[in-house]
Amino acid sequence: MVKKCDTCAEHRNMPPKVTHHWIRPDKPWSRLHIDYAGPFQGKMFLILIDAYSKWPEVKVVNDLSSATLIKELRQIFAEQGLPDCLVSDNGRSFISKEFKEYLVKNGIKQILVAPYHPASNGQAERTVQVIKNKLKKQTSEPWNVKLPKILYGLRSTPNTVTETTPAEMLNNRRFRTIFDNLNPLSYKNNKNNDTMESNENTKVRSFEVGQAVYVRNYCGNPRWLKGIVEKRVGVCRYLVKWNGKLLTRHINQMVTALRGEEHEDIPQDTSVQRTQSEDGRDIISLPPREQWAEIIGVSGPADVIIHQSPEVTPDTARTKRIRESPPTSPQPQKKYVMEDIDDSDLDNIEPLDMDVETQ
Repeated sequence: MVKKCDTCAEHRNMPPKVTHHWIRPDKPWSRLHIDYAGPFQGKMFLILIDAYSKWPEVKVVNDLSSATLIKELRQIFAEQGLPDCLVSDNGRSFISKEFKEYLVKNGIKQILVAPYHPASNGQAERTVQVIKNKLKKQTSEPWNVKLPKILYGLRSTPNTVTETTPAEMLNNRRFRTIFDNLNPLSYKNNKNNDTMESNENTKVRSFEVGQAVYVRNYCGNPRWLKGIVEKRVGVCRYLVKWNGKLLTRHINQMVTALRGEEHEDIPQDTSVQRTQSEDGRDIISLPPREQWAEIIGVSGPADVIIHQSPEVTPDTARTKRIRESPPTSPQPQKKYVMEDIDDSDLDNIEPLDMDVETQ
């Protein structure tokens, strides 16, 4: 009679709970659980967790639109790969046409849990609770610091279900933490020790500071440059002084130069190019005259002579000098008429209307 009463049925308690256990996937990154958290501390979070490895992903989002959801998932899937299925609730962004098309194009199966029953998506709900508790304990640090620290801690801590860290389950390697420094044996590696011992027993050539050597030239001819060892900067690296410059070379790029030995391929002046004619004679090509001053190291001001005009007699003319900075390119100089004027009037001299001659 009670079961048939509609009034009693409207006011009776909830039936006994039925515990539903998700079947654990047989490989990592196969089934993902996704959900939103917030607003919390003025932020909205997109939380995703792998059901096999318990690897968490947390993204701060500005809105709950499908475009933002797809954008964040693209970034995550680009790093970890595409899953087989995605479990979510019936949120508006999860059931939108745009999001469903995105899952179909990538071959991802979508599983929607029952409405108003968050326990069906317990993996994501539990992760949401953990993330909120961690964030409450780190309120004084900026978001770009505390959120990565929380994720690193969760990924490098053994899970109570798997008894293994999510990093080992997903990436097949364990993340290093500051606690590894407590164990001195954690850095012991037999392969590295064997390599270091082999390097110590290997006999290598060596050079002394001040020793004459030939070093390989990688900027054209000649092929070898003769210099002096300036300093040893490593096991197999040296600084060699050549032509006022310091060249860094490996020991495999250096050979010993004997005393009094001269290398015919190394000219003293690298600006001079040496070739041979058809009859075997040496032909030396000199650089243009405009480059001579730069080659021999002339960098000071040049003397320009302002001399007298042909119309002025030597008895009454005076020759004067002025100093000016050298031009960037050779330019012809002009003739000026120097009369009996003061030095202060030099700025007012007008050039004659005649052909310009080179001094």
